Amino acid sequence: MATSCVERYKTEENQYHSVSQHLQGIMRRRGNPNWGHVTPYIPKGPTEFELLVKRLRLTQEKYTSSPELKQWCKSNRNRCYVPEWLLEEWGLEVEINYGL
Repeated sequence: MATSCVERYKTEENQYHSVSQHLQGIMRRRGNPNWGHVTPYIPKGPTEFELLVKRLRLTQEKYTSSPELKQWCKSNRNRCYVPEWLLEEWGLEVEINYGL
């Protein structure tokens, strides 16, 4: 008699399983297993503003007196995060429709 892939074999627990069921668990499944699931929260890193402040070694009290920080904020206020109180202090406004 010829053997086929659905021929049954005996496991250690004395339970019978077909070979196709066994191979189904071993074979790689196609597609994204996380499709449709909610993405877990991934904490964000520091903002560009925070990186610049750290590089310039500024404390919050020295923000307004730094010409380098003011120039960077003036150039990047529409693109990067800049604290609102600092924008108000320097009289800078964010263009809502910038880049549209």
